[in-house]
Amino acid sequence: MKTIIAATDFSNNAQHAVGYAADFAKSIQAKLVIFNAVTIQPIWSEYPVPEELYEEAVDASGDSLARIKTEMENRTNGAVKIETVEKTGTLKNELEAICKREKPVAVFIATHLAGTLERILIGSHALQVAKHSDFPVIVVPPLANFTSIGKIALALDLNDPGDFPFHLLKHWVQLFHAKLDIVYIVPKSGISADELPAAIDVQTALAGIDPHFHLIENKKITDGIYEYVEINNPDILIVFPKKHTWFHKSESNPLIFQPPVLLMIWSRDTKEQKN
Repeated sequence: MKTIIAATDFSNNAQHAVGYAADFAKSIQAKLVIFNAVTIQPIWSEYPVPEELYEEAVDASGDSLARIKTEMENRTNGAVKIETVEKTGTLKNELEAICKREKPVAVFIATHLAGTLERILIGSHALQVAKHSDFPVIVVPPLANFTSIGKIALALDLNDPGDFPFHLLKHWVQLFHAKLDIVYIVPKSGISADELPAAIDVQTALAGIDPHFHLIENKKITDGIYEYVEINNPDILIVFPKKHTWFHKSESNPLIFQPPVLLMIWSRDTKEQKN
């Protein structure tokens, strides 16, 4: 059975992301695992937190997870098998551990998760988690509502397409019977001679999918992507971070923390799931 994981810190944004994940899980008949990491301050801290506060945090997490599980069962009319998992530790480590066990189709995470100063903010670690994840990480904007995935867009750097997993892209397109857009952002009109071989390779790799190619002229990658999204309204945008590309520059931060559309991040380690 397919599995979807939704990470939460119980903030409003996180609650919204969990709801989106529940609707998504229902659409593909997958199990939903709602996950929370209770972050414990190191014992060598100058101001260690009393042990009773740890226990209170764990108890509060358990109660909140039980409440959300009931809410999601009602939301999906009992059509989705839902489990909750609570772990003590850092978000990144504990999420990696649960992903290795569950092998999810995707991990859903909120853009910004509100919380007190003592709590870890998942939003500040979204890229850190996604960069090395074996599984797709989906960042859910606060206003996104699930209807269907009718159009998938891939923002690709033709100067360094790298070893993008096109077979996984085909799988997602076929899963939802979606249309596919390939988006190139270029500083001036046209594809350069250096970029042309990569463009041909992309077309070859996606044979049978019949993608539509969009060449957006803009000196700023992020602005070009916003322009594409505003005009073409994809349901989900896929990005593929690599060490020396635009995705790691500061100008791309809004795509993580204020994405204009549902954002799926794939890493070099992302694998196809057979469940």
